[in-house]
Amino acid sequence: MNRLFFSFILGLLAVPLAAKAQTTVTTTPVGYITYTIPATNGAQTTTTYISFPLLNNPAYSGAVTALTSNTLTVAGTPWTAGQFAAAGSPFFVKISSGLEAGRFLLVTANTANTLTVDVTDHSSQTTPLDGSGFAVQVNDRIEIIAGDTLASVLGDGSISNPVQLVGGTSAFTADAVSIYNPSLGRSFSYYFNTTRNAWNSGASGVVSQNGLILYPDMAIGITRRPNRPALVFQLQGRVPDVTPLTKTTGGSTSAIYSSTRFPVDVTLASLNIPGWTKSNSVFTADTIAVWDPSLGRWFSYFQRADNNQWRKSGDTLTDQSNFVIPAGAGIQILKRSTVSGQSSFMAVSMPYTP
Repeated sequence: MNRLFFSFILGLLAVPLAAKAQTTVTTTPVGYITYTIPATNGAQTTTTYISFPLLNNPAYSGAVTALTSNTLTVAGTPWTAGQFAAAGSPFFVKISSGLEAGRFLLVTANTANTLTVDVTDHSSQTTPLDGSGFAVQVNDRIEIIAGDTLASVLGDGSISNPVQLVGGTSAFTADAVSIYNPSLGRSFSYYFNTTRNAWNSGASGVVSQNGLILYPDMAIGITRRPNRPALVFQLQGRVPDVTPLTKTTGGSTSAIYSSTRFPVDVTLASLNIPGWTKSNSVFTADTIAVWDPSLGRWFSYFQRADNNQWRKSGDTLTDQSNFVIPAGAGIQILKRSTVSGQSSFMAVSMPYTP
């Protein structure tokens, strides 16, 4: 089901997410984020990076009764074999409590009571569920949440789920969607092929990419061709109620495309990222890059070691600690050192109290 609601049906949802830092909520609220993709004209193209911090409602919630390095078992027989592992309909396990609270794992298979999950977390590195010092425990809580695909979020060309970006007969005429694959360390471009009525990529040829999984920590780039009208749409879903963990293995010059994971605006000063490397030079510090759509480029920000203030690459004098990362924006995260196990999971301080 398409979770994006476009401009012609704006206003149907009654609970907007307008919360700011330190907002208190007593139940898990449901609402929406509004995105605006600017119009293009002449020979101009525009790129906008967005993320999807709101979650689908859980299909199951319960406690772990047993586990292995890549499986989780619950009591009884609450499921049908394979119901959470069908092609084109991804599901994720969210660890809701314990040492791994906030970790999201793709379900690759399931029996009536056991889930097999991808413990690479869509990266080049494996982190087992039962690792030393960072492990799921019996009685930890889990939720099973439906995931998103390229077609479920951006449309499959049907009447009930139309494609709102402009498709075309080739990648040279259609709007493009750029998706970074952290396990391969590169981005891939996709477009809606109007001849095949499916999402394709230049690399995949005629193979439909409708079922391409959009991971919860992922940011995507939307590039629009010249003479496109502005596009406004909304994403509906549940607010994260536990700090999401974002995995980055670090140790390279390639940043991952991600987000703050929260559906509210946050300042750089409020991030408070454990294990974050601070330095007085952008070349040795961990960095967060934010896309500037008006200039069409990324700007990197780093935290100084001497005073904890944030600085912008190219402007080492101005304190950027109050710079705001908008809700639903995409960011790049670059960690300088190689990390593994618990250290590879980045947790941004929650900007509200769940």
